[in-house]
Amino acid sequence: MPEVNRRQLTELQMRIRNRGRIFGAMNLGDRMRLGRGITALFIGGSGTGKTSVAAHFVAAGASLVTDDVLVLEPTSRGVLAHPGSGLVNLDESELRAMDELGRRRLGQILGRSEKLHFSTDVIDRGVPLDLVYFLRRDGREGALAISADSRSTQQLLAAGFLAYLRSPARLVNHLDTCAKLSEVALTCSVDVPAGLPARVLAKEIGAHAAVHLGRCRR
Repeated sequence: MPEVNRRQLTELQMRIRNRGRIFGAMNLGDRMRLGRGITALFIGGSGTGKTSVAAHFVAAGASLVTDDVLVLEPTSRGVLAHPGSGLVNLDESELRAMDELGRRRLGQILGRSEKLHFSTDVIDRGVPLDLVYFLRRDGREGALAISADSRSTQQLLAAGFLAYLRSPARLVNHLDTCAKLSEVALTCSVDVPAGLPARVLAKEIGAHAAVHLGRCRR
């Protein structure tokens, strides 16, 4: 191995060893600007309701940052989430759960397959990330549970939209983003019981986010 690459890998290894907590996200999830001036990222497996929850926030008046792919940038102001695609794929049942104004806020319907495809407006500049919600649906019964959980973000250390890009510089940047995110954003796990509608889930997450914002402004 060339000496320059060996030094880069040694530096990367030292960064890992000396991070108390390393977690974050690169190019993942549904991002939208919540009302009341707070920004949230929704992350989860397929079918957990990320897009549906974000769509209900948009229907309530929030602004979309992107759907499906998110770019994060560590800066002196925190971790910026940059606007991306406004193509939103939504089950028609979610649209029926919205009022007429909410439907209009989702934008133009471009087409349909098994879902409706919307062209939704996104923000025009990067915004600091405040909250990260990890959605989990495992079919369990019981009540919705939202709790602060920094450990759940560790899974994102290995995440990235372009998984084949593994250069030392990119890995270092990924670690820096994860470390910065651990400093500036509250991370929460959301255990969603079976059958809970996305509209209700969005309302509960909105209430949780409002409490967090209130604490930050005291």
